[in-house]
Formats: sequence, structure tokens, C-alpha cells
Amino acid sequence: MTAFGKSIATLVFPALVLGSLTGCSHDKPEGYRYQRPSVTDLDPEDRGLQSSEVVEASDLMAQKLLALPEVNHAPRRLTVVFKSMEDKTRSRFFNYDIFLERLKVKLSEQGRDRIAVVTNRDAFWGVRAQELDPTGRSERDDFGQGGGARPGGAPAANRVQPDYVMTGTVSELRNRGTNYYYFTFKLQDIRSDGGGTEIPLGYEVKVRR
Repeated sequence: MTAFGKSIATLVFPALVLGSLTGCSHDKPEGYRYQRPSVTDLDPEDRGLQSSEVVEASDLMAQKLLALPEVNHAPRRLTVVFKSMEDKTRSRFFNYDIFLERLKVKLSEQGRDRIAVVTNRDAFWGVRAQELDPTGRSERDDFGQGGGARPGGAPAANRVQPDYVMTGTVSELRNRGTNYYYFTFKLQDIRSDGGGTEIPLGYEVKVRR
């Protein structure tokens, strides 16, 4: 290829790449960005806590939890059950459990080798009572070689016992122009008799009212 040909190729190839990338951006309809803004964007028309705080807090808490020596130096994978957020604010219109729900997912995605999420006990027994045949076998018998059904109830449960419970508290300091929110996420040891250790982790944000 001549020097002139190489120069043309050098100019044309980046233009083709840029054109292909630009074409990809037109796959979404006009106004998509307005109708589906990013979850990390702040909306000037909204007030108080927004989705950006949920994302930021849960990402930060997952990072802090997975860096704890109690997690990384444990002899086996820890088991954690998630409860709920205690609302100590005065607004009483926000479901703060969404912070724990996203944190649960982030831990499952990023630290499944170190933390296993355990189903809440009441939810476990509720689903079990609804879905398992009360006259079923005590163990799986996919090939029909067992000794018959167990009389008197559902198959024996094999529920994993949690080492820790994750809870949270959110408090609020209200002023004329802003609200200050302080979140405490608590990883509590529930295996110890007489009260176990607690690892509190904090997140704070100040928002315009």
C-alpha cells in the first residue's frame, strides 16, 4: 500500500468506527434519556431522598462489609439473614427497606464466596407450608425407589441457620431548608448466648427540602 493509501485508511477507519458507535446511540427512541433517566441522576423536580442515595448507600455498604476482617478471615462462608430498616424519621412516607434490598443483591453479586444470604425464617416456613406436599417424602426420590410417603407432615426441613442478622436504622434532622439523614446498618452476631457482637456501619446524606 502506498503512503497516500495508508493516509486515506488512517482517516477513514476512525470515521467508520465513530459512525458505527453513533449509529448504536440511535437505537433508542428520541426522548429515552428523559423518560428513563439514570438511577444515579438527581432530578431537580424531586425533593428529599432519591434513587441516587439508594445506589450510593448500598454500593458503599457492600464495599465496607466485604472488607471486614470478620468476613474475610472467617473459616467458612458466613450466613446472613436480612430483616428491616427501623424508621426513626418524622416523614414516615418512605419505604427504607429498599436500601437493604439493594444491599442484599449487591452482596450476593459481589461476595457470594464469602457471604450467603439466608431466607427469613417466617418467609421460609410460609413458602414451605404452601408449596411442599404435606404427605411428601422426607427426601427427594426422583426415580421412585423410596419406601413410601411420610405420614404426619411435610418432609423434614434443611434450613440453613444464620450467623448474622442485618438490620438498619434511619434517623433524621430536619431544618428549614434541608434534611440530614443518618443511616446505621448493623451486622449482628446472633449465634452467641447472652448477646453477640454488633458491627455498625454508617451512611449520611443532606438533602434539600
